[in-house]
Amino acid sequence: MTPRSFAMVTTFYPPESFGGDGIYVERLSRALIARGHRVSVIASHDAYRATGGRPARIHDDPAGPRVTRLASPWGVLSPLATQQTGRPVFQARAIEAALAAEHFDVIHFHNISLVGGPGVLSLGNAPVRLYTIHEHWLLCPTHVFWKNRRQLCDVKTCFTCQIRSGRPPQLWRYGSLLSDSLARIDLFLAPSRFTLEKHRAEGISRPIAHLPNFVPYANVRARAPESPRFFYAGRLEASKGPDALIAAARTIDAEFRLAGDGPLLPELEAASRGLPNVRLLSRLTPEEVGREIDGATAVVVPSRCFETFGLTAA
Repeated sequence: MTPRSFAMVTTFYPPESFGGDGIYVERLSRALIARGHRVSVIASHDAYRATGGRPARIHDDPAGPRVTRLASPWGVLSPLATQQTGRPVFQARAIEAALAAEHFDVIHFHNISLVGGPGVLSLGNAPVRLYTIHEHWLLCPTHVFWKNRRQLCDVKTCFTCQIRSGRPPQLWRYGSLLSDSLARIDLFLAPSRFTLEKHRAEGISRPIAHLPNFVPYANVRARAPESPRFFYAGRLEASKGPDALIAAARTIDAEFRLAGDGPLLPELEAASRGLPNVRLLSRLTPEEVGREIDGATAVVVPSRCFETFGLTAA
């Protein structure tokens, strides 16, 4: 196999990340390195802080990918400008410099929502350009078709939905920026056939291939736990449905363990008071999540939104 050079462009990268997209990029990067390829990652420190990320200790592994974490003098205004314009307004030069640091064979875009928006797809000169569809952001400003913060989207009313969802409306979505930028991508990678078909139905005409998410290891459990235990891992927000486990805990004699962080945490803490069979575990490392899965009767994925293919399920 001929060694290749890959550049991963993503908004979040561990430990400055919230969910599966950052973990996936890290695992994919390490898998490529293990096969003799070179990998660099470009992520946004500013976006992590702007979206409520807590200070994280950065210990980039010398054996892992080279990581560039974008930090603009403009701070949180940088991702806000990207969200509003669809372009890397304050970070274009830094991204271009990172992409020019070496001759990349492949630029692989992931979650680009706040690292540069569709405008970032025009940067760099690699002969192959890929895009993994981690969420439905290309089709929906809320990423997951969660309408007005309370229901699955039935009819698109994107402008008012963004306002009711607490997001500044993205006027660039009504122009040609998105379609023009997507024309730069050679191949889109969809983690599920549902996601592939959804993007086809919504008018994405570029080539799309189905490439499922993966985990780099799989433990074989010797036996199930003696007492019932149910486990949830993911972002704590209404669209993901973790509150369903709190409701179930009131009527089911079993232990319920929830791992993650997000805006629904205070509500879940209040709802679980007085329930000794509920434990909120905050954020866990992928290794800790694996141990929780090993000790659970079942993993519960109660999403109310349109998922692509959650890593917890994998």
